[in-house]
Amino acid sequence: MVNETLAATGPDQYTVLPGFKSFTLAMVQLGNITRDKLSNLQHTATMISKAACGDLAHPKVDVVMLPEIFNSPMECSAHAPNAEVIPEAVAGKPVTPAELPSSKISPTLHMLSKAAIDTGCWIIGGSMPEKAADAPAEGFRVWNTLTVWNAEGCMVAKYRKHHLYNVDVPGAITVRESDVITPGDTPIIVKTPFGTLALAICYDIRFPHFLSALLEQDPSICAYLLPSAFNHVSGPLAWEVLQRARAIDNQIYVGMCSPARDNTAEYISYGHSLLCAPNGTICSTPTPEDESETIVFAKLCPESLRTTRQWLPVGQHQRHDIYTRPHLKTRATEF
Repeated sequence: MVNETLAATGPDQYTVLPGFKSFTLAMVQLGNITRDKLSNLQHTATMISKAACGDLAHPKVDVVMLPEIFNSPMECSAHAPNAEVIPEAVAGKPVTPAELPSSKISPTLHMLSKAAIDTGCWIIGGSMPEKAADAPAEGFRVWNTLTVWNAEGCMVAKYRKHHLYNVDVPGAITVRESDVITPGDTPIIVKTPFGTLALAICYDIRFPHFLSALLEQDPSICAYLLPSAFNHVSGPLAWEVLQRARAIDNQIYVGMCSPARDNTAEYISYGHSLLCAPNGTICSTPTPEDESETIVFAKLCPESLRTTRQWLPVGQHQRHDIYTRPHLKTRATEF
């Protein structure tokens, strides 16, 4: 059995990640999201509690993840009316429940904090619209913001979506997040009792250099987890492929949690929440109908990551001496 706390030195530098211990992740594929935010929050709290109870194969859940924009509808027009103030989370100084804005200003934060305390789980709080504390009554822009909560109900990190989804597929779907959302510029890497997590949101998955930069900064990252909401047009084409590609390329766990599909909504989410193992196989439990409201469980194990990297040590075969400018040189061939 591998010593999970073995220091990453010598030949094990790439195959053993310090601090990575087996843990169970529960992804809540949330449904019944309406324009009544308080009702949404009550329903979310119920689903978090249900997720924390696990199932027969996963009796102990350590981390619960929610989808992108879980507290209100996904369409851009709903972001400003549902935006809340979110305090800054400075590394090493979590925001305690007592330091949160009032429940009137930021009810979603209070729900997530209480849910973490009640369940004893870490919570990757999906994402939600965020506004500045001094935002005017109307006409303001928002951020699409992810929050992370420890088991004591403290907010330990927040992340604002970096890459904004602007797409126009004639006859299928048109979305322009940049019309209402301001992009973030600060990546986050979170140290948990179970391992080091890189976190992002949805469309960020399409940018491999982003994850590569995070791994270069901290090679102990064991998983890349993204609250997400691919739509019913892009989902069938890229949802599974992108997650498996990021997992295989980087030999880490990669998972995305989606809202349930609602065919009556203005923005129709794809569903199919899943987690990929470091070798690219899907290791999460299948959703009953793949698209309806459900909870998807998965276990993340150091042994799986270690074995994958021992069989094919991609990280040790990297040629950074030729990848990095100005060393990268190309030759143009003229005909």
